[in-house]
Amino acid sequence: CGDEVQLQVFLSESGHVEWARFTGRGCQVSQAAASLLCERITGVRREDLEALHPADILAWNGVQLSPIRQTCSLVAFQALQKALFS
Repeated sequence: CGDEVQLQVFLSESGHVEWARFTGRGCQVSQAAASLLCERITGVRREDLEALHPADILAWNGVQLSPIRQTCSLVAFQALQKALFS
């Protein structure tokens, strides 16, 4: 879709997200979803982040999105997955 999100996550020694932030460009959905993701994962353990599923992220939105908008909503989640598993 062309949307971009760069996600920064700082894990404490205990493995909890101490802070998360993003920069990016794209549609309002991708940017709002990135902001929401950063808020929701703060304080969460790494193991719990690894267990997140795209359906969890879509549920956080609180609104029904078309399939194309769902893709936009998952851009930051994909960045988080790359950070956790690479």
